[in-house]
Amino acid sequence: MADGDGRYGLQAGIAGLHAIAPTWEATDWPAIVRLYDGLVRVWPSTSARLGRLVALGHSPDAGPEVALAALDAEPDLFVGPLASRAHAARAELLRLAGDGAGSEVELRRAIGTTDDDRTRRSLLRLLAAGGV
Repeated sequence: MADGDGRYGLQAGIAGLHAIAPTWEATDWPAIVRLYDGLVRVWPSTSARLGRLVALGHSPDAGPEVALAALDAEPDLFVGPLASRAHAARAELLRLAGDGAGSEVELRRAIGTTDDDRTRRSLLRLLAAGGV
């Protein structure tokens, strides 16, 4: 990564890798994690840190268990405006790790921590469909 790579360039790179992936499974998760590593260095926001952990959970270089441990080590992600997203991310990681019951509990926590009706409806649809 060049010294000139800034926040917006890194975010564009992440979006670009998602856009060119023919399928979710074919996404280059290790490359996305590397871009998030750079993004967190230049912009250590809660949203960048959370995005990195989700990517880490999908990466074959790490996996959901590693990402869950890292997410659980960052309790500040579960308070404030991103709390519902952190719980939803934890639900997804638990599902990937094979813990359907734990995933449902986290999805319900995500629903309970949002004041946004659109987010709540989206999470309720996920729950009704059997999880993330």
